[in-house]
This record gives sequence, structure tokens and C-alpha cells, in this order.
Amino acid sequence: MTLKVLGLWTTLALFGRSNMSLLPFFGKRGLTTNAVRIATTLLLVTLIQGCSRTLQFRIIDAQRNSPLPGVVTTHRAMFSDIGGNDIDKRRILTTTGADGVVIARQVEHGLGHTFTFEKQGYQTAYASYSGSGEVGVYRNRHRGAPDEIQSVSTLIEVRMLPVAAAE
Repeated sequence: MTLKVLGLWTTLALFGRSNMSLLPFFGKRGLTTNAVRIATTLLLVTLIQGCSRTLQFRIIDAQRNSPLPGVVTTHRAMFSDIGGNDIDKRRILTTTGADGVVIARQVEHGLGHTFTFEKQGYQTAYASYSGSGEVGVYRNRHRGAPDEIQSVSTLIEVRMLPVAAAE
């Protein structure tokens, strides 16, 4: 629904029309100019929609095999701007509830993303995403090969070990 409204307002802004009739698209300017404007509008709407995605993680107690509430998740996005300056954006996502699920919205494609999962009494877990359609999940470290790779199209499971079990 939001995308349709956005597309409508973008179309109205590009055409400078206040009415919602399609007849002005084929008016005095001719089909070619208006067709270019329509194509540009559709391209902009597609780019706006396709530049980010939502990732869903379920945090699980690795020993009990049950959802883990109270996990704090930090999302870090690293990239370089047009001038070559390194940008490091961090935000804390919501703490997991009884279902152990945390949702990361507006995760941009093409950037390096790291997710850190922390809870007192448990080893820190990590996940990384670069827009490839897969998420690497790491236990107790963030470098090297991931412990497992999961598809972003499913609920991504992150297993956290209690500190006592790791020793």
C-alpha cells in the first residue's frame, strides 16, 4: 500500500498534475516525453523498494534448544561514502521477547552488516550479511569462516551457548 501511494505521489510530482486522470500523460507533449517520465517514475519506485530488506533472527539457547529472551542485538553497517570516507552506523535493535525473535528492518544491500547478540551468562554470537542472500552465523567470534550459513529468506537461527558450557 505504501509503495502504491509513494508511486502515485512521485508520478504527480514529476508530471506536475494535481488531478488523478491518466489523460494528461498523453496530452500535448506527446507519448515519447511522457513515456520517459513514466519509466523514470517506475524505476525510482523500484529502486526505493529494492534497496533494503528485513532480516529475522531467532535466538536459541543451544543447550535447551529453546528460544532465548532478553538478548540485546546490535546492528552495525559499515560502508564508504562518495568521498571515500568510512561510515560506521550502529543501532541497538529491540531486546528479544519470549519467542527469541528480533527483526532488523531496512538492511541495505551492498553494505557490510554485522549483528551482535549479547546476554549476560552467554557467549556473544555474531551474524554477518553483505546482500548476497545468505547470512553467516558465528559463535563466540566474528572472524574467519562462519560456523554456519543460512538463507535470508527464512528465519535465521542463532544458537547461543551458556558461558559455563563453553569452558
